[in-house]
Amino acid sequence: MKSSASEWIMPGVVGLIAAWLGQPLFAMILMAVPGLTAAAMPLAFVPALALAIAVAWFLVRRVIPSRRNGWGCIFVGAAVLAQFLGGLGSALIESSGGLGRDEGTALFFFVLIFGIPMTLIAAAFIIGGIVLLRRAK
Repeated sequence: MKSSASEWIMPGVVGLIAAWLGQPLFAMILMAVPGLTAAAMPLAFVPALALAIAVAWFLVRRVIPSRRNGWGCIFVGAAVLAQFLGGLGSALIESSGGLGRDEGTALFFFVLIFGIPMTLIAAAFIIGGIVLLRRAK
């Protein structure tokens, strides 16, 4: 019989990875709030911690054990995509006055260097998770 601690290990790790990867998205949302300064950006860990707890709880309490790996892959894939979108959104919010020639070139290379690989990694995790969910009984 499995112990409760071993039941929480994989969902806890997936929750922490999803929270760590999703933190730039929460920071971007905080940057968009008027009146908040850059000193408030460390507050992005609060919703990230809530996300980690929610993902771990969902995987342990609401998902049958044979489907946990599939849902874990889907959550990590979505978090990788959220990390890229958070970084891209932060770059666009900081340049709210419009992109100059140099900033536009830098944004193009950011998308080229980070966006394409991160989107492919996210797609691989999400597709792999769907395949694992379809194979689970």
